[in-house]
Amino acid sequence: FDAAIGLESGNQDALLGRAVAARGLNDFKQARADYDTLFKAQPGNADLRYNKCLLLAVYEEKYEDALPVCEEFTAMAPPTHAKRAEIVKRVEGLKQTIEFMKQEELEKKNAPPPAEPEAAPPAEGEPTPAE
Repeated sequence: FDAAIGLESGNQDALLGRAVAARGLNDFKQARADYDTLFKAQPGNADLRYNKCLLLAVYEEKYEDALPVCEEFTAMAPPTHAKRAEIVKRVEGLKQTIEFMKQEELEKKNAPPPAEPEAAPPAEGEPTPAE
């Protein structure tokens, strides 16, 4: 992919291929950069949002970052798009996950501090603190 991009700067098919390959190789930074470059060149391309939605939600587990990208996809994709129903469900799941994580964080902040552990009784033959 790099060779094709080097031969033809802005080769969008090669950029998309590299983004998908980078995602598969866990090079998420490269994948995000390629998707962002493609977004600038193809702002109306719903399929790019689908791919970045999966990158953020599934691979990186960056749910709050994924939500707006996934919502953009559902807004752009026609009702007949093969992946639309999947992402509509994913958006609802992302919202629930984000809410759950916020609630969990709030509960951690409001939880009482852990109790001090009781001191172990002195071993037989050792003096007690009162002695």
